[in-house]
Amino acid sequence: MLIFFFVCLLFLTANSGASGETLNPAAGAFMQWSSASIERLADSRVKLILALESSSPGVLLGNPVVFYRLTRLEHFNETTAPEGAGIHSLSWERSTAGLKIVIFSGEYGRASIFARVEIGGRLHYAQTAFNLYGGSGAGAFPEPNRLPQAPDWPEFLVSSDGPLYWPQTGQEFTLKIERSGGTSAKNLAVWDNGRQVAEVKPGAAGFRYRPEHDPILDRAGDLASKPLVFVVHSGDGDSVAFTLFVHRSRRAGWNLSAGLWVFAAGALVSGMLAWLTRRKFGICA
Repeated sequence: MLIFFFVCLLFLTANSGASGETLNPAAGAFMQWSSASIERLADSRVKLILALESSSPGVLLGNPVVFYRLTRLEHFNETTAPEGAGIHSLSWERSTAGLKIVIFSGEYGRASIFARVEIGGRLHYAQTAFNLYGGSGAGAFPEPNRLPQAPDWPEFLVSSDGPLYWPQTGQEFTLKIERSGGTSAKNLAVWDNGRQVAEVKPGAAGFRYRPEHDPILDRAGDLASKPLVFVVHSGDGDSVAFTLFVHRSRRAGWNLSAGLWVFAAGALVSGMLAWLTRRKFGICA
């Protein structure tokens, strides 16, 4: 029996080293903003709490650097010229899953948040954006936190055929990468709840993706959202990721066919009533 045990042990050891490879939890990793909450304070500022974590749990997030760009909003949620934006560095604290970042802002503007960490010697960039409707005019941070210019990092530019201030399933989103380095020709992976749900090839306008309606999100309520993560990897293992928190579609539950039938039936009944009324009072032609 003892001899059999040692034979099995030698067999397992030989197989584990046969390929000459070891499992690397950092391989294929990327950074994602996993949760977000916005709270309005008594002084009309808003408090944004973000959680940043790796797609590979348990890896060490080395040398984190976080900043955000606040661009003032005009009417209809349109941003002003980017050169007028304020660039602010952000402090962070480690949490069980990754990093926790808190932003206080009294400005009426759009905040684009950027982070960079090192995992296994590779650089990973994470980005997201929110509209912050602060009303105090108290600004975001004191001057020591203000940066003369933004770091020269890769950046996703996001547009949509629907409202970006309230992104929803069913909208089409177009993403382009600026200062992309070796990631520009790569495909875009789309992750939803820990699963890759799509791979998008680049087109002339960039990457285009329309998230499907989510029945679970539809039942969760008007304010519920979920993170969709758009990721591009370089050949060296670096990554650039944009997390978009999408809400349920406001039109997901609409039944267009039923609505048209109801409209047609209503128009028919109204027409019949008008004709009968005119006939009753003898005003028919």
